Amino acid sequence: MNVPLASVSGFGFFLPLRAAEAVGISIVIVTGYTGQLALAPLALAGVGALIAVRLANAGHLPILMALLTSAVCSAVIGLLFALPALRTRGANLAIVTLSLGAVLNDVILTNYNYTGGESGITLSPPEIFGWSINPLTDLGRYASVAVLIFLAVVVAREQLDELAVVLGRADEQRH
Repeated sequence: MNVPLASVSGFGFFLPLRAAEAVGISIVIVTGYTGQLALAPLALAGVGALIAVRLANAGHLPILMALLTSAVCSAVIGLLFALPALRTRGANLAIVTLSLGAVLNDVILTNYNYTGGESGITLSPPEIFGWSINPLTDLGRYASVAVLIFLAVVVAREQLDELAVVLGRADEQRH
């Protein structure tokens, strides 16, 4: 049984679809640039989404600030598991990241006290700087934000290309 993490009134399936796209891009970047298979990005995204929803609701933070804070928190959680896995490759890396995903899923994401059970956690439609970005009522603003996010991903990808070249050179010099 799937447990919805958050339902946004008036949002339909747009928010989960965009979140899945972002996670898919992260998996492609990790696998494409390193050649390694990490199996924890979905669990980390789920924890990040849970933190963002909780911060937006209980913490009364604007959605943009909640998303940024949750991204930092997810990165810290990922780093805690990445430190022991830094020197692993191949099957060992897959086992470490699969274990992280299983632990996060079993301990946090299936806990009804955190996720709200089958009904999920309700969010009001998000606003950025006081402007609604609900795709059902403000499609132009939603599209503008989507284009800005796309451009940010393109810039980040170019930076990762440069970083991969630098790290590749450093790795060649070590061997």
